[in-house]
Order: sequence, then structure tokens, then C-alpha cells
Amino acid sequence: MTSTPPDSESLPELTDARTSRRDFLLDAGHMVGAAALAAPLALLTGYQRAPMVHASEGSAVRPNWDQLERNLSGNLLRPDGAAYAEAIKIWNLRYASTRPAGVAMVANSKDIATAIAWARDNQVDLITRSGGHSYAGYSTTPGLVINLNDMTKVTLDRATGNLTTFGAAKNKDVAAAGRLHGRALPGGQCPTVGISGFVLGGGLGFHMRQHGMGIDSLLSTEMVTAEGECLQVSDKEYPDLFWALRGGGGGNFGVNTSFTFRTFPVPEQATVFSLSWEGDACVQAFLAFQDVLLGAPNALGAIAEFSASSGRQGAVIPKFEIMGQIIGQKDAADKLFAPVIAVAKPKTTLIETLSFWDAKSWLSEESNAPKPFAERSRFHPKPLTEDGVAAILDALAKVPILGSKQHVESSFFAWGGVVAHVPATATAFVHRNDLWLQTFNCSWGPNDPQPEIDRLMAWQNDFYNAMKPFASDRAFQNFADPQLEQPLQSYYGENLKRLIDVKKKYDRNEVFTFAQSIKG
Repeated sequence: MTSTPPDSESLPELTDARTSRRDFLLDAGHMVGAAALAAPLALLTGYQRAPMVHASEGSAVRPNWDQLERNLSGNLLRPDGAAYAEAIKIWNLRYASTRPAGVAMVANSKDIATAIAWARDNQVDLITRSGGHSYAGYSTTPGLVINLNDMTKVTLDRATGNLTTFGAAKNKDVAAAGRLHGRALPGGQCPTVGISGFVLGGGLGFHMRQHGMGIDSLLSTEMVTAEGECLQVSDKEYPDLFWALRGGGGGNFGVNTSFTFRTFPVPEQATVFSLSWEGDACVQAFLAFQDVLLGAPNALGAIAEFSASSGRQGAVIPKFEIMGQIIGQKDAADKLFAPVIAVAKPKTTLIETLSFWDAKSWLSEESNAPKPFAERSRFHPKPLTEDGVAAILDALAKVPILGSKQHVESSFFAWGGVVAHVPATATAFVHRNDLWLQTFNCSWGPNDPQPEIDRLMAWQNDFYNAMKPFASDRAFQNFADPQLEQPLQSYYGENLKRLIDVKKKYDRNEVFTFAQSIKG
């Protein structure tokens, strides 16, 4: 029995799939035989399977769900079970009608390997879920969902400052663990986003200009492969896979069961801000803030957001808001925004110094409830011109907002800082040298008429196309967009070829696949 050092918290064993290989025995003679178990890591080595197809009613293979249930440490939820309805909930209600045939609430790495092996034997499509926030509904399937949401523990080693999470820890779990020791990750602003999806797609947040993307803090990760291997992946072990996982997107190469990150000591205070404008002042306010951003300190993290609301007699009022934080006292923010305010006086102004953690809470999106929506994105490698901003206001003037639950916005996430210090090919995340990430969002009520939804989405596409002369065709992989004509090229650019090579090596049978997955 070993003791825990007094200056660290221990993390319960994550590697059941590696340490208990001979305990992993599915029904004798049906799935994995003794010869396969003899290999210490490759649970399924030498076991040939047919290409995966969805096993629907009437197909040649009838999935043996009882067998899967018997061999899980966690629970298997079926449509007639009490906990099923809660387990299948996802963030984008646009895809909420998809009803999985089963949800494996896995408890450890061995459960994950079991579920993968069973899905392959029973020819059932599988999808993994750690947060359910996929913008394009890629965290659900009519087949089997491998749900990690019972694996959320987070620990922090006080001696090193390194933080280790289970695969389904959320941003809020990471923040809570870091707060106990005054340390943090450059994490996202939505508390319920899974850390797995967040970091595998790059990881943006208000601290990235100062501390880098989420992937820039990642030290190692544990991953279960399609063959049931449990790999410890870092820049020293499986470096090609580690390269791919840092920006290659979730669900492409395996199931990540834990992550270890470098953290930074939090400052005592941060100054948060929100300034807003309406009408024609939006153009000058954006251009003035863009000039400020080009010379701003890395301690600035900001989002510049355009939106619209209905005025009298149906007229549309364009709105523009800058919100975010700067590490430091209020006078730093006052000085930063003085040139912007001089050009265009804000309709509302809030600049306030808070504790670091209160600032993080203030900036979070806790009030955002699940809803149906569609989102698109473009990266801007160069400053947006006055004509480009005018194109935004022109698009907003044409928005067909009809229902009370319908909403549109276009956010500009401030890029730059130390994000650009990492070469575009050093990790799989290619979007390193941009100034802005622009999004095009429209949302609606779950019961809104389909013709109104269609008009909103047609407007969104017109807006997206109108910005083509001012931006690139690259898109953010964590804002998955099912309308992209060449999604993999848009997400990964010059890194796509190398990602395909890694896919061929670690998932040659394309077990982990969805509409926009990397294909080998």
C-alpha cells in the first residue's frame, strides 16, 4: 500500500483497460478468445471484423444488448429505461429527435474497450460523448452512444501545478479544482462544455492570447483505441498521435479517458468590460477597437459581437458589443478603450475590477440553455475593412426575425497574442496566424414553424457568403458546420494530409466515424 504525498491529491486509477487485461473477458467464444487476451495491450488483435454498418431492424445482425449490459461495470441505458431520457440530452436541440438504441454509461477504460468491441461485433454505429455540445449533432447516433459523463473527477498536483481530468470533466469541474489551489487553464467560457471536446479541437477562451490555446497546455492524454489498446500519449510516447490530438478534433482517433495539463497561477484580479453601441455607430466602434487590438497587450481577451433586434414598425436595429477582460486594474482598461470611446460614444459602458474567479463567473455563459441553432464560421487573417463592417450591417438589416425566440448574432473572437507563437504545423491546429474568428449564428424556438427556420438559415448562408471577400474559407473545427462543402480542408488546412496518415495508423478500419470525421 502506498501513501499519498502531503502536497498532492491522488487520481484514482484510470487505466483499468491496461492493468486488468485478463479480467476483460466477454462471453466465451462469442467475442474475444484466449489468444487475443494473451496480448498485454491489444485486446482485439487478430480478430477480424466486417466494416461497420448500422444494425437497424431487419438487418442480418441483431445486436445482443443483454451481452453488452452484462459486461459493463457502468450502466447500459435503453429507450424504455428511467434514466434514458436524461442521458440522451444534447446541447443543440436541432438534433434532439435522434434516439440512440443504447447508451453505455461507462465507468472506466475497460468499459470503453468493451463497448467498442461489442459495437464492432454487432455492427452497430458508435459515437462517444463527453459533453454533448457538438454544434452539428455529432454527439448522438441511432446506434450506441459511449457516454463518459460518469467520469468527471479532476485532481491537481500541488507540487507541479499539473492538473489531471477524467475524460468527461466539464469546464466547471476544472475551474472548481483549480480554484482550490489558485491555478487555472486557459479554458472556455461555457461551464458545461466537456474538457475533451474543448481541448481536442484547439480550445479557445479569454486567456488564450496570454497563455495559448487549451492544446498548448496539454502535457499528455490517455486514449482507448479502436483495437482496445489503452495508450499513454505525449510528445515522447506516440508523438504522431499527440500531434494529431492537439487540434484534430474529438471523435476521430479514439476515446480520450484522461488529460494532464500544465496550469498557470491565477492573478488576484481581472477587469471585466462590456461596451455597447447601436445603429451607424457600430461601424466606427468596431474599426476603432480593431485598431486597439492590433497593439493590445496579450492580457486582453475579448469578443466583439454584432446582433440585431426589431424596432418600431418592424425596422431592424443593429447592435454591437465588446465584452471580455484584461488582467490588471481598471485604469488599464480605461486607457485601452479611450480611443474607441473617443470615436463612438457607447450606449452602455461597464468596466469593473473583480477577483479572478468572480471575473471568470461574470464572463461565463451559464444562462445559455439548450436550444436549436445553426452556426457557421470564418477566420480573418487580416483586419476587416470598413466595407467589410458595412457588409455586416447590411446583412443585419435584412434579417427575417419573426418569432420571439428567434435570434441572430455574429461574434468576432479576438485571436493573436501567444496563439501565434506556435507554428501552424507544430500541432494539428492550423489557425494560428489570424486576427479574428467570426461566427454566424441563428437560433429559434423548438416549436417554430419550419418555413421561418428555413428563412433564418437562408439569411445566415447569404451573410456567410457576403463575408467571403473579407475572410478566409477556413472554419473552426469545434464549431462544426454541416453545410461546408469541404469541411476537412476548412478545419485542418495544410495539416489535413498528416492527419489522414495518423488516422490510417491508429484507426485503419474507421471505427470512429461521423459525417465530418477524418477518413483514412
